[in-house]
Amino acid sequence: MSLVLILLLFGDLALLLLGTDWRTALTATIAVGFVQDPLRKITSNQPGLMVSLVLVFFLLSAALCYRRRGSLMMPQIFQGQRQLTTLVPFFFVLIGLQAVQSFLRFGSPTLTMIGIGFYLAPFLGLWMGYQVGLEPKSLRKLLGVYLLLSIPWSFSVWLSHQGMDWGLLLKEVGGGILINFEGFSKQGASGFWRTSEVAAWHLAAAACLLLVFGWSGPQRSTFNIYGLGSIVCSFLTLLTGRRKSIVLVVTFVLVMLVLFSLSGNIRQRDRLITGILGPLGLSVIAIIILSPDLLLDINPYLWRTSTAWGEIIPRFHLLGINTLLPALFLTGGIGFGAGAAAQAGDIQFNQVEALQGVRASTFEYVAEGGLSKLILELGLPGIILIGLIVYHFFLLIRRNLSLLTMFDSATSNLYWGLFGFAIANIPFFMGASQIYGDPFVLLLLGICAGSCLSIPSIVKRHSSQESLILPVNSLASAEVFTE
Repeated sequence: MSLVLILLLFGDLALLLLGTDWRTALTATIAVGFVQDPLRKITSNQPGLMVSLVLVFFLLSAALCYRRRGSLMMPQIFQGQRQLTTLVPFFFVLIGLQAVQSFLRFGSPTLTMIGIGFYLAPFLGLWMGYQVGLEPKSLRKLLGVYLLLSIPWSFSVWLSHQGMDWGLLLKEVGGGILINFEGFSKQGASGFWRTSEVAAWHLAAAACLLLVFGWSGPQRSTFNIYGLGSIVCSFLTLLTGRRKSIVLVVTFVLVMLVLFSLSGNIRQRDRLITGILGPLGLSVIAIIILSPDLLLDINPYLWRTSTAWGEIIPRFHLLGINTLLPALFLTGGIGFGAGAAAQAGDIQFNQVEALQGVRASTFEYVAEGGLSKLILELGLPGIILIGLIVYHFFLLIRRNLSLLTMFDSATSNLYWGLFGFAIANIPFFMGASQIYGDPFVLLLLGICAGSCLSIPSIVKRHSSQESLILPVNSLASAEVFTE
């Protein structure tokens, strides 16, 4: 398939969405995030810019939403932490300056646009997360679309593992990565996703969000169904050969246990434990009875995954901590510009070697850690500004989550779960930032975290519209919140 034909098809879709509302466009954006990878595989030369299609449609959704709202609504979004309304504009000014530096240094518009997208996507996700978070029902529907589309893509990973020959559809973009472990050597399964690493993250995300849907559902009986789905997705992450994906799921569960314990929600904590152990036990029994050979088939993957637990802290220390000082030394604390550390091939790495006298291999190693990547691109001023934004953001979120006691349990658990999922990704970004350069990943995380920013606005709107008539536990379903 030619790139021109694909651009024409998506261009027509974008024009069609211009006549709809922003919620429809946002739902289409989720679909584009899934479709862009298999389309890239069957397109001549497999152009890397295809991954930015989801960002284009997300910008379209944001533009439609802005036209509807009439303003950026920054005071409402950051109410309680006015400092953020000052810090965020300064941050965008810094990104603009570093984008100019990147273009002048490397002369690559593509690299500069990738860098801008990396910083724009999460903030855009937060803004849109606030908008859709104002309506818990709409939020669940949007995430439900993500989970629904995850089903065929997850199944494609199993087909890829089984060696199904569907041309390029079930193969990784490029040469792929060979998984080696004690004499075992095989390429990780990617399914319809472009690489095994992308497949692993989305499978882990689906596993986590299925758990969120389970404990935030109105009926407890559905938790076991969602729990089984979560276990299936977790199992499929093993076939990608990416050990950190299953670690992400476990980290998410541990984060939620801590959050529920700190919030005093002991009942929900116990429900989470039983809701995981029950489906897990049923799955093991079903495998032993129905397909005992399956355990032998995935045994090498299981053994390799079991080694991940002993490497978590050393890897985090190596790439998350030990790379900070080298990053400062390489850039002189100024930064090389937005996109300089992007995973866009070796062009910029070699240019850094030529311009700065830095070994390309050293630069690539330092760029792998999340914090060191930020230092390489934005310098010391950027990391300080980001630190201030993150500090005030978490103060704001902590205040917002304390208001969830006013909501019914289903809705409060939804927001708790989405926040927990966003938190669970932080250490993985610090230890290995490559996957977080994906616009689709950043947008999804931004929506999850940004939805928690809407909690005070929901409460305020409820209190201003005959609060004595509407019971507090009707916040999740009251039609008065529909925009």
